[in-house]
Amino acid sequence: MLREAMAKKRVAARSCVVLYQRGREVVIQPFGKGMLLTELRNHDEMLSEKTVFDDLRVPHMIRICSRSPAC
Repeated sequence: MLREAMAKKRVAARSCVVLYQRGREVVIQPFGKGMLLTELRNHDEMLSEKTVFDDLRVPHMIRICSRSPAC
């Protein structure tokens, strides 16, 4: 009932969830037949895309994944 009401009014909820003894700000919104919870992060917790993707070895991972039935 809550999901349908939120979807009808096109709203999301902001809340705090405690995980691993740490409060985390989240947004909860209707998504398909369920709800989507997205964690909001502080600016100092964000990483630059250059830092994250510089060491990414895509061809190597494609070879590994092509041998795995899970991919």
